[in-house]
Amino acid sequence: EDEGLSDFWMTNADVKVKIPMMGKVNSLNVSVSTALIVYEAMRQRLAAGCYDESRLEAAEFDALYQDWLTR
Repeated sequence: EDEGLSDFWMTNADVKVKIPMMGKVNSLNVSVSTALIVYEAMRQRLAAGCYDESRLEAAEFDALYQDWLTR
């Protein structure tokens, strides 16, 4: 957490992301980092209109939703 990722993970990562931080905090744990990245991805997709309309037909959506509810 305080020292970041080891050289092994930095070398083998597909993508490297830097989260800018200000103030006294200079590290984030993995759960906080993940939450920030997922939030930002969702924010950008909403702004781009990616969720304005469903890509599924209503019947297909309903079937998937009902299946999900029973799990």
